[in-house]
Amino acid sequence: MSSKKFLAPYLSLALAFILLFSSSNVFAAKNKTTGKTPTTSIKVQLYNYSTASSANTLYPEFRVYNNGNTTINLSSVKLRYYYTIDGEKPQTYLCDWSNKGSANITGSLIKMSSVSTNADYYLEIGFTSNAGSLSAGTYAEVQSRIYKSDWSYYTQANDYSFNSSSSTYTDWSKTTGYINGTLAWGVEPVALTPTSSPTTIAIDTPTPTPTLTSTATPLITPTPTPTSTATLFVTPTPIATPIVTLTPTPAPTTSIVTPTPTPAPTVTPIVTPTPASTTPIVTPTPTPTATKSVKRILGFTTYYYSGDKSSYNSMVNNKASIDEISTATHITDGYGNITGLLPTEQISYANANGITSTLLVGNNFSGDVAKTLLESSTNRNNFISNLLNILKTNSYKGANIDIEGIYSSDRNYYTTFLSEIYSTLKPLGYKISVSVPAKTTDNPNYTWNYAYDYASIANYADFILLMTYDEHYPGGSAGPVASIGWVNNVVKYATTVIPKEKIYLGLAAYGYDWSSNGTKAYSINGCYNLAVTYGATILWDSTSQCPYFTYTDANRVAHTVWFENSMSIEPKLDLVNSYNLAGVGIWRLGLENADYWNSINTKIR
Repeated sequence: MSSKKFLAPYLSLALAFILLFSSSNVFAAKNKTTGKTPTTSIKVQLYNYSTASSANTLYPEFRVYNNGNTTINLSSVKLRYYYTIDGEKPQTYLCDWSNKGSANITGSLIKMSSVSTNADYYLEIGFTSNAGSLSAGTYAEVQSRIYKSDWSYYTQANDYSFNSSSSTYTDWSKTTGYINGTLAWGVEPVALTPTSSPTTIAIDTPTPTPTLTSTATPLITPTPTPTSTATLFVTPTPIATPIVTLTPTPAPTTSIVTPTPTPAPTVTPIVTPTPASTTPIVTPTPTPTATKSVKRILGFTTYYYSGDKSSYNSMVNNKASIDEISTATHITDGYGNITGLLPTEQISYANANGITSTLLVGNNFSGDVAKTLLESSTNRNNFISNLLNILKTNSYKGANIDIEGIYSSDRNYYTTFLSEIYSTLKPLGYKISVSVPAKTTDNPNYTWNYAYDYASIANYADFILLMTYDEHYPGGSAGPVASIGWVNNVVKYATTVIPKEKIYLGLAAYGYDWSSNGTKAYSINGCYNLAVTYGATILWDSTSQCPYFTYTDANRVAHTVWFENSMSIEPKLDLVNSYNLAGVGIWRLGLENADYWNSINTKIR
């Protein structure tokens, strides 16, 4: 009896292994012609970014896993996605992003030799030798898009490989995977009518941005600006100098006091704004080629104290490259009273040198301030009156609305507020832009950004600035400020609901230093100086396409630093070109360096 008890766990374990391995090939490849099931050493997951029944662009995204126990050379791997063309036209394939580097992905659109069930074409994804290998348990990710030359629609609903319920990457047997030409995953569609041999269709594939393949490659960095210590910068919290003198409209039982903004240095998430210019609203259509074209450049400025020259000097030094500034100098309270320190010199220089000057108004990230302001028509009207007075009095050409931390329940109120601002100021010739938090979907569960209805806001703004930074932020875990994959996904979503002609991509010019003592923010050269001070080697992460380093301070506290620089913004500028966006917005002037501007001028000027 005791021996049976002793053997029971082992018998259970053996049974578990039998069940595990007997079910491991549920999705294993099965060739419809031979009926043979090949040995599974890879699996393919699919995510359809767009699940619309019909669309002018297909967005199949793949992850191929090595689920064997030996390393696979990616150059031996092919993936196929089967679909119907729904009207024969020349087609284009683009790799939007890959953790193996877009430059290392090949894509062919092939007309099938036999018409199959719900498929007459397939996309075949391949990898160059520079993509490297896939070790056991790891995956390669490829984000793709396909479109026709005339932008006519595909009917996705009847495509063999299409997953209409796609919400994340899922094991998908209708996308096939091959190793050295042998089917290793998935089920090929059943052939119906034999025709001629397969035809590879010529496609127009723009040259992707080269990516480094190592995830920890020492980065060659420019000589840092000589400063004795790293330069800390802080989120703008304007110095309280009331600008308006209009009578505020108080709450029913509360007397209004001019708000006293918090004194500057504490590090909080970076505030960021938007651009302006009038473009009629049009239906967005993907623009594939990453050809260089001249884009508009917005620089956000700050003015923390009387005589602050940081942003002003940057504007003067780069005036030929800057189309617009937005002075992040003013905040509103819940009753629409606007206060701040007026950057007279910045406004005068901009207006005298053909640079459009706009005023950014924020709310110190307060959801309560936003709620009080947005839910009262009296307070909203007071805000608009005070804003108009500041613009007229100080020769501003427009405004950027940067109300952040809005509660989800105030989503419709915020859209109403923007419509009221636009209908009042636009007829007077002012340019109106809105800064919005980055998001990749419109989900009520994402309370930080759900209040920002991209599609509706686009009706009441000349431009919308996507705040594509602070992917990792003070108080959170260490990581890239703006990884290329995340930025691409934000842009991909935004262009489905906002006309691309109205979109500015936000670019960061700073970094964060995370430690157990908190998080500090530094300018680009501040990050370089920090690395020099502690003898740290700056590394390059090829997946996020961002630089980072680690160090230990004199108190033996470990630090991790991620930042943006001239190298990390280049693939983002390529996105601006490939999606044909209107321009970029830099947070902020005075934090960037000469190399940063060289990249901008090379890519989009």
